[in-house]
Amino acid sequence: MMEEKQLKKILAIILILGLLAVLLYGLWPYLSALLGAFILFVIFLPFYRTLRARWKLRPGLAAMLIILLSIAVILLPVSFLASVLIKEIPVAIAGIQAQAGWWSGLTGWLPQLDAVVLAEQISQAGSTASRLLFGTLSVIGNQLISYVLMFFLLYFLLTADEDKLSRTVFEVMPFGRDNTLKLQRELKKVTRATIITSGLIALLQGSLLALGFVVFGLTAPVLWGLVAVVASFVPMFGVSLVWLPAALLQLAQGDIGAGIGLLAWGLVISSVDNILRPYIQKRVGQIHPLVSILGVIMGLSLFGLVGLIIGPLFLSYFILMLKMFKEEYIIS
Repeated sequence: MMEEKQLKKILAIILILGLLAVLLYGLWPYLSALLGAFILFVIFLPFYRTLRARWKLRPGLAAMLIILLSIAVILLPVSFLASVLIKEIPVAIAGIQAQAGWWSGLTGWLPQLDAVVLAEQISQAGSTASRLLFGTLSVIGNQLISYVLMFFLLYFLLTADEDKLSRTVFEVMPFGRDNTLKLQRELKKVTRATIITSGLIALLQGSLLALGFVVFGLTAPVLWGLVAVVASFVPMFGVSLVWLPAALLQLAQGDIGAGIGLLAWGLVISSVDNILRPYIQKRVGQIHPLVSILGVIMGLSLFGLVGLIIGPLFLSYFILMLKMFKEEYIIS
C-alpha cells in the first residue's frame, strides 16, 4: 500500500513537471510581460490602495486609472524615444563611418596599423550598429502584444481580492507560512530596490549625458543617452563607457574645449551614482553588484532592453527561492 502511494506521488510529480514544462514553453515568449505585470503591481499597489481608500473608487475604475498612469509613465516616453531615435540613428551611423578617415590619419604615427583594414573595420562596425539599432526598433514594435498582456494581467492583479490572493499564494508556495511571508517581503524589497535604485539612477545619468552632448555639440544626444542608460547598469564602469571614449575622441580630433568639457561633465555624471545610490539603498535595500551584472547579461540575451530590469530581478528571485528552500528544508 505504501509503495503504491509512493508510486502515485512520483507519477504526480512527473505529471506536474511535464505540464509545467509545456506551460513555460508556451508562455516563454511572454515571460517578460508576466514579470512586467508583477513589477508594475508592486510599484503601483500603494497608489491603487490610496485610490480605493481615500477616493472611494470602485476596483475596476481604480485599476483602469493605474493602468493609464503606468502607460503615461512607461509607454509615452518609449514612444517619444523611438520617434527621436529613428531620426538620430542614421546620423550616428554616418558619424561612426566618418571616423574611418580619422583612423586613417592615425596611422601616420602608428605605422604598424593598416589604414585600409581600419577603415573597413569601422565601416563594418557602422553596418553592424545599423542592423542592431534597427533590429531593436523592430523588437519594440513586436512588443505590443506583450504590453497588452501585461496590462491585462495588471488589471486582474489589482482587482483581485487581496485576502483570496494571499491565501492562494500560501497554498501554492512550497514553504511554511513564516517563510512565505518573508519571501513576499523580500520580493517587494528587491523589486523596489532594482526599480528605484538602478532604474532611476540610470535614467538620470542617461539624461545628464544627453544634455552634455547637446551642450558640447555632439551628434545623436538621445541615442547616446539611451546607450548611457544601458551602460549605467554595468557595475564599476557605468556611464563612463560612453562619455570617456566620446571625450577622448574629441580631444584626439582637436576639439579641446568639447573634450575637456565632456570629461568634466562625465565626472559629474558618474558621481551621481556614488552619491545617490548609497542614500537610496539605505531606504529601499540593495542588490549585490555581481547579481546586477549577471542579471543584466542574462536579461539582455533573453528579453532585450527590458531585460536590464527583468534580468537582475529574475536572478534575485531565484537566489531568494534558494535561501527559502535552505531555511525550510535543510537548516530546519
